[in-house]
Amino acid sequence: MRRKDRLVENRAEIDAMIAGSEIVRLALSKHDEPYLVPLSFGYDGDAIYVHTARNGKKIEYFEASGRVCFEFERDVRFVRGNGDACEATCSYESVIGYGTIGEVTAPSDKTYALRQITCHYMPAPSDFTDSALSKVRVWEICIESMTGKRSPLKETG
Repeated sequence: MRRKDRLVENRAEIDAMIAGSEIVRLALSKHDEPYLVPLSFGYDGDAIYVHTARNGKKIEYFEASGRVCFEFERDVRFVRGNGDACEATCSYESVIGYGTIGEVTAPSDKTYALRQITCHYMPAPSDFTDSALSKVRVWEICIESMTGKRSPLKETG
């Protein structure tokens, strides 16, 4: 990272950035063709969980390589400056990481993963019927590495 002053390595701070994010973006590749997709997610401190329909483009990319790059962001604000384009800036917090993605198939593991996703967006997780579990595919991203970055809002004045 070029700007070491913006690097965030503290795991508690990175976890807080992830917890405050609305979506995860996954960068995928299949036969040298890139694909970037935003998804709802769950996170338990060890892995990231996402769900999909039974088939589709994302799944083709998941299965082609199994490697992913992920990105979270929060508190993004564009600051125009005083009308001078060179003074414009952006404040944000972000996490970028790498990992491998694999399907979760055991019903108890699918339920756990779906609860992680649900808990991220709602106060209490739902129970999932066998019928509901059969309609979705659930995926776990095993995190290999991740770092945070913070560009705080500068006071103008």
